[in-house]
Amino acid sequence: MLILQPRVGGRAAAAVMANSLWGVFGISFGLATLSLSVVSLGIVPALAAALAIPFVWNLTVWTVHRCDALALK
Repeated sequence: MLILQPRVGGRAAAAVMANSLWGVFGISFGLATLSLSVVSLGIVPALAAALAIPFVWNLTVWTVHRCDALALK
């Protein structure tokens, strides 16, 4: 945001922050999974889960948003 705001202005930077909130939830879930599973699963499976969870989360959010947008047409 520190780079985006001076380049495109406050309204665009605020829109990016507002629309990226759902993605931040996915990253948070991935980091929580990593911290909770690294001891029990090991490093490689925990890192794989930490990568897969935000990917699936963001893909799901994108699909739901896309279906809602198509339903409105």
